[in-house]
Amino acid sequence: MARSVLRGGVSLFQVSRRIPLLSAPRCYSQSEPEPLTLREQKHGIRRIILNNPKKRNALSLSMLETLRENILTDDGEDLRVIIISAKGPVFSSGHDLKELTSTQGREYHTKVFQTCSEVSLCRSGTETPAEELKHPDTENINISLILNISDIKYLLEWSLVSAWKRGLQVFIISVILVFQVMTLIQDLPVPVIAMVNGVATAAGCQLVASCDIAVATEKSSFATPGVNVGLFCSTPAVAIGRAVPRKVAMEMLLTGSPMSAHDALLHGLVSKVVPEERLEEETLAIAQRVCQSSRPVVALGKITFQRQMAQGRDAAYATASKVMVDNLALRDGQEGIQAFLEKRKPVWSHKPEKVHD
Repeated sequence: MARSVLRGGVSLFQVSRRIPLLSAPRCYSQSEPEPLTLREQKHGIRRIILNNPKKRNALSLSMLETLRENILTDDGEDLRVIIISAKGPVFSSGHDLKELTSTQGREYHTKVFQTCSEVSLCRSGTETPAEELKHPDTENINISLILNISDIKYLLEWSLVSAWKRGLQVFIISVILVFQVMTLIQDLPVPVIAMVNGVATAAGCQLVASCDIAVATEKSSFATPGVNVGLFCSTPAVAIGRAVPRKVAMEMLLTGSPMSAHDALLHGLVSKVVPEERLEEETLAIAQRVCQSSRPVVALGKITFQRQMAQGRDAAYATASKVMVDNLALRDGQEGIQAFLEKRKPVWSHKPEKVHD
């Protein structure tokens, strides 16, 4: 998946709403709904704008499908960095609570979360033995096994799930999609920047925490208020708990109280806080700076950082040391060093070619 976003390169403006992306702007009649996201790519920078302010840019099933599609769409080798922003005063309010209602009991709810893990372990077109379903290996979930939305829907037609009502099926797909989108952002070979100008709550806050860099305005705020409506923000906690100190994360999760932009900066949830009028300028400056570096070097560096952060100290040093050797073997790695010694600007090939093994 990640490789597909690094091929070819054209400037474009496209929109999508669970349909194939269009190659040019289009006008919408009063009867036709506006697209859930807007997408624009120019000079290696892809802009994805959440475009449902009337519903507080909630991460509904449709929004998640569209966001995932926008991230993965192959616009060519020109892609160097992705910026995610939103229209309106709310960056994202998280899950659409209307999709999370259920009248079932505890056993029913337990089955939902277990099945989410089980579906993650299945390949499309195959069935998992019942004994494996009773004891899912949740420690070894591989996101690459979840291929696409049609695969997930196929799995939801399987005998264990088909008896459940449609509302629950939507919920299951939504939970899986959140898992996909958040991990996809971190697994992509290009950096992803959140440009936040407003409120980010629950899965919306999770989206910010999952991005590689986050720039926010002074008026922005962040919260995980699920506990106040009876649904603890357990999945947002995965990303948030890895972005801020544990006790700060627990205060957010247990109280639901909002965190100011400056506190978010203090605790590491965001990278920079700027006045609203400078948000675009500051975010684009970071993106443009990324574009000045070698594409394969950036990709290797990002992937390695994510990998070593999940390891113990000694294993992390071993991983990083090996990768630095691999980095030196890249043509762009040698070009950068040679340019430094010759006191000139490097001329990047942007190709993952090696000068030696």
